[in-house]
Amino acid sequence: MQTLEPFITQGSELFFSDRKDLLQVLGDVSVSVPDRKEGRKSYHRERYCIVHYLQALANESLLKFPLKIIRSESPDFFLNFKECSVAVEIQDVGTERSQEATTLLERASVETFLVGEATFVLPGEDLQYPGYVNDQNEVELADMILNAVDDKAKTINASHFQAADFYDRLLYDNSHLVLIADFKALSPILNASIQAWQSNYQLSRRIRQISVLRDS
Repeated sequence: MQTLEPFITQGSELFFSDRKDLLQVLGDVSVSVPDRKEGRKSYHRERYCIVHYLQALANESLLKFPLKIIRSESPDFFLNFKECSVAVEIQDVGTERSQEATTLLERASVETFLVGEATFVLPGEDLQYPGYVNDQNEVELADMILNAVDDKAKTINASHFQAADFYDRLLYDNSHLVLIADFKALSPILNASIQAWQSNYQLSRRIRQISVLRDS
């Protein structure tokens, strides 16, 4: 029986013969991610992302079978199909300031709310955060995604990064804009940014596909 270990231990594998097999196995995988103060590790986030990613692709019939998944380091995962291999690299999207603020929020001894990128308020306090107008939040999120893509493009071209036929990016929206950015409004803004970026791309290994995962 296939176990959780392949999503944690480097070099271990999972094999799926068909869509039903994948959905059944991944449906039994725990994708819980503990708080930072409860010992969260990078593999918790990566396991959460790859399971939801593959389930979404399988549900839309966007995967070919048979499929072997290999847990790796650089990249995070290999998806080995009969005709090709795909390197999947996972990365959070969000500012360092926002991540630091989220950590402080989790450690707070009293009930506190995080508003915006790094503004804390107590229950009942007036909000001082200026908020967003028009498509300002989608533009900001598109910039974060593009910065993450650009940074990892250099990584996949490094000598230590294992070669594959294709290189895909899976980005988890861990920004302070998760609840207020509209993905439908984001799409044309992000597409324009990515196309402009690709036109100036000079590295040999090219990113084939960029996916953004966010909680509902």
